[in-house]
Amino acid sequence: MRRSLMLLTLSLMASLAWAGSPKLATDLPDQGGVDRVDVIVQFTHPVTGDDLNGLRGVGTLKAELPLINAALVSVPAPALKGLANNPRIKFVSPDRGLSGAMDFTAAAVAADVAYSYGYDGSGVGVAIIDSGIYEHEELKNSSGTSSRVAYRQSFAGASTQDVLGHGTHVAGIIASRGAVLTTSTVRDEFNTESFSNNDGTASFSGPWQEIGETNGPTTGEIEVERDGGCSSRCLDVEADRYVGRGVMREVDLSGTSYATLSYVYSNDGSGGSVALEVSRDGGANWTTLRSYSLDTGMTNQVDTFDLTPYASSNTQIRFMVTSEVSGEMGIDDLQIEFGVDRDFSGIAPGASLIDLRVLDTDSKGTDSAVIAAIQAAVENKTKYNIRVINLSLGRGIFESYELDPLCQAVEAAWNAGIVVVVSAGNDGRNNSGNRHGYGTVSAPGNDPYVITVGAMNSLQTMGNGDDVIASYSSKGPSALDFVVKPDLVAPGNKIVSLQAPAGSVIASSPDNKVGTDYYLMSGSSMAAPVVSGAAALMLDKDPSLTPDQVKARLMKTASKNFPATSTWTDANTGAVYTSHYDIFTVGAGYLDVAAALNNTDASSGVALSPHAQYDAQTGTATLVHGNSVVWGDGLVWGDGFIFSDGLVWGDGLVWGDGFIFSDAIVWGDGLVWGDAMVWGDSVVWGDAIVWGDGLVWGDGFVFSDGLVWGEAFDQAMRGDE
Repeated sequence: MRRSLMLLTLSLMASLAWAGSPKLATDLPDQGGVDRVDVIVQFTHPVTGDDLNGLRGVGTLKAELPLINAALVSVPAPALKGLANNPRIKFVSPDRGLSGAMDFTAAAVAADVAYSYGYDGSGVGVAIIDSGIYEHEELKNSSGTSSRVAYRQSFAGASTQDVLGHGTHVAGIIASRGAVLTTSTVRDEFNTESFSNNDGTASFSGPWQEIGETNGPTTGEIEVERDGGCSSRCLDVEADRYVGRGVMREVDLSGTSYATLSYVYSNDGSGGSVALEVSRDGGANWTTLRSYSLDTGMTNQVDTFDLTPYASSNTQIRFMVTSEVSGEMGIDDLQIEFGVDRDFSGIAPGASLIDLRVLDTDSKGTDSAVIAAIQAAVENKTKYNIRVINLSLGRGIFESYELDPLCQAVEAAWNAGIVVVVSAGNDGRNNSGNRHGYGTVSAPGNDPYVITVGAMNSLQTMGNGDDVIASYSSKGPSALDFVVKPDLVAPGNKIVSLQAPAGSVIASSPDNKVGTDYYLMSGSSMAAPVVSGAAALMLDKDPSLTPDQVKARLMKTASKNFPATSTWTDANTGAVYTSHYDIFTVGAGYLDVAAALNNTDASSGVALSPHAQYDAQTGTATLVHGNSVVWGDGLVWGDGFIFSDGLVWGDGLVWGDGFIFSDAIVWGDGLVWGDAMVWGDSVVWGDAIVWGDGLVWGDGFVFSDGLVWGEAFDQAMRGDE
């Protein structure tokens, strides 16, 4: 035994020419660049004790990853040569960094129909591999007595607390009960307790501020006293020769779905005028809601105004003197009532959740943490009936999915009977190389087994007739392997879901708050859990479905009703983005939960996403299906992606009308895949794309030791607006 271990160690340390080794990932550092490097070592067989001891002989064993026949080890950079020379080792890659990439939502995908059928995902376990899940009231059972988070484990430090906010938001999209609706009221009665300094010696120091007035709240032209026609102490605004003076207060109305201002007013009939004005940008711009003439005396009148159009984190209201006579206006019992009156139920509000934390407060994680979390889901599959894994995260593609350890892990989960749903990424606006976002799908969404989801913009309306693709949604085909991705699309823009109070995302973008319990986020990270929830509903109805059957039904029944193109203008930059509704943008179509639930087609075999293959002689591309039994060998792309005789779906549509074209040719003559790879009139792949060392996506999108989302993350937080 000792001799065999020595030989193995010597083999690991053996010298091998560095350049061109097919066993070493292209983004590994050279031997002179760093002292040590954390790597994932995949073996050609189940890892043995001898294998692990051999790794210990050259480095520090940090974790075993049996799900993919691998181990995480820290080794000196020069030892990488020896690892590559070991015939028992399949591939070596760095432990790469990665990152986290409902009312309207449920209606857009017809999930509300599932509720009427009685399906809510009850009994189905969904593993959320993300930043953790906050213990929210909406994630409890229907009686509110116990949590539906059945299991928690952290792979990013000891705590399972969601200090980012991303995972909780994802969990709400999948399984929120939507039962906690919030209403708040700001009320000012203008008594002495309303202000912290009310002795007449200083200006207001409470929520109200005087404008152009320095005499204090009990003297001068803006006073709190029994005057202005009030029957008790009130806010007294005098209009005597002081145009431009007034009183103002600010209130945080960010994220509210309604806000109403009301108050009681009186005046003494002595003339003049006072205007009520509102600002949604902290006082930069004002809108007059009403101008009051003080010519006719009146007492205890009530006025009400809708402040919803002016709701922001720094909404301001003010009463201003607008003409000089001698009248006085009294304002009392002012109230601003605001809150959320929409139902934010998740897609599968009865599902149980498994919280597997891999992202830290900065939305950063590692391959090894995600692989370990996937392994935990597989190990606990039976105990918690885990049938779905949601991965709203990703990183760049550095090698084929056949070697990528992250892809190997999701395939292992899929083969274990778990549906794996992955976000496509948020790089659809990346135009480096003039390619208009094509080829930007991230890993592990590039794996042909998993369901990869792009993001749609519901435009905040019920139904999906006006929905458009989100301009930032990543597009296929995948780098290196040219897998056709995404598989389908779902709502992902400005999705309202649960917030984690301590989440750093919430602190960084407070304007995205919706009331006290909800938060607004955008991105394919939000679209993926919509599909995960749909899968849970399907498995609630029919627990016998395999992952491939779930994927095939979702793709076949997805809506094919799209425009040819759509444009979106960035409100901040003015840049205009044009999207084409092809299979690399919307996949098989727009998720339709009701249609998927009603589908009863039986299929066997696998439903691998096809590869796009370019023919240089004809200048066209075809779809290659490989081992995919579901899609079959003789796919005919006539008027509507119709499958030929003998295939599983018969004449059923999977990709739909208007996508292609004839004799299995993708875009026929309209698509040129040559040295420049031109899609239509606008999309070019040129020499600017580097698929090799480090994968360069253009400015701000360099994937090396860790994933840098750059502009993509910022855009996802804003959404298309």
